[in-house]
Amino acid sequence: MIEEKTGYTVEHMLFKQKYSFSKKEIYNIGKQLIQIINYLHKNNIVHRDIRIPNIIVNEGTVSLIDFGLARFIDNKIYTRDIDFSYLGDLLLYLLYSSIEVKEDKKIPWYDELPISNDEKLFLKKLLRLEEPYKTIEKIEYDFLNLYKI
Repeated sequence: MIEEKTGYTVEHMLFKQKYSFSKKEIYNIGKQLIQIINYLHKNNIVHRDIRIPNIIVNEGTVSLIDFGLARFIDNKIYTRDIDFSYLGDLLLYLLYSSIEVKEDKKIPWYDELPISNDEKLFLKKLLRLEEPYKTIEKIEYDFLNLYKI
């Protein structure tokens, strides 16, 4: 099924429009993506390509597009946790949009981004740098408690 979506991809917003996402916008996008991922996982689907060119934002509403790499979860090759690390990468892109990066220094994101230790731990768990998340429900719980806006 093909459905036309209006709005802009996050990639377009970041690189063409030079858009800076506010903390509230990052929360809104993250919350909606987690809900979308939760829906997919409950239907035994893993997207496998949650990246900035595959997220459309239109007046605050988020759509996940391009299901070309999506697969049914078999818990062998195709597992839920791949979507978690993609979500972490996407959130890093959004967070970096609101800071000026010092290009002369090579600093890890967890030292460079002005975020709390709890936010760092949340992202590290998504990216498998700490004990990784096992379920989207736990991600949603931590995310909603972390970003109470």
